[in-house]
Amino acid sequence: MIAVAFLTLRLPLRLSGLAGDGSRRHHLSRKAAKPQSRKAAKPQSRKAAKPQSRKAAKPRSREDRKSCKTSMKTYNIQQLVDGLNGITDEQFTCDNVYQFLGETPVEVDSITKYFHWSPNFYTRNLIHKNDRFEVMAICWEKGQVSRIHNHWDQKCWMMVPVGRLQGQNFAVEEIDETRGHCRLVETDAFELKDCLAAKVELEEPIHQVLNLPEFDERAVSIHIYSKPYDRCLSYCRDTDTFKEVSLFYTSIDGRLCDGIRL
Repeated sequence: MIAVAFLTLRLPLRLSGLAGDGSRRHHLSRKAAKPQSRKAAKPQSRKAAKPQSRKAAKPRSREDRKSCKTSMKTYNIQQLVDGLNGITDEQFTCDNVYQFLGETPVEVDSITKYFHWSPNFYTRNLIHKNDRFEVMAICWEKGQVSRIHNHWDQKCWMMVPVGRLQGQNFAVEEIDETRGHCRLVETDAFELKDCLAAKVELEEPIHQVLNLPEFDERAVSIHIYSKPYDRCLSYCRDTDTFKEVSLFYTSIDGRLCDGIRL
């Protein structure tokens, strides 16, 4: 779920978060793949719905302003934040927030102030933060990828309102924490686009997010982390090692943080 390492999903996609000990793996799944009710089985999901035309989204820039391809109503980012704040602590669970996110596709025009791009790294742009959760827009240039990572045992949800991204899940094949050794194997891969919601499942938390070169477009993903965290575990498959890394914001409320050069 896309800091120094990321997530897994289903339709609205379901991501998985990484366990703090690095021993669990990340998994994606799609709600559509496992319909739990007649409503979910009907072709009313965002993926099945006919996409809206680009003209309806009124994008200023072809690359920066592709809106969610969905026939459902979209909501501005403040409405999403207000809705999250309206969920009680007891109800702020993986499934409840996942469902809420799937029913609240974000209006692209309401998040463009948070778009910052760098040819050298994907950018982490804070939209809202309190003690319970933070909302972030992550901007991906063509070809940019995250490290393989976990989410430090925190819950994570995401959607991709601009462009598309691929998620890759990993399983731990061998680990020795005393040496910082960890051998991973690839499991399933998934594609995120059109505001499909996803959640990171703590039982299968190790993943990577990629804006593949063949996608040939920029992408923006919206992430919700609960609780906010500033570190995670990062994994290197070349050396079969892992380590703790610190996380930083590129911008806060649309303004670049001190010392940031794009």
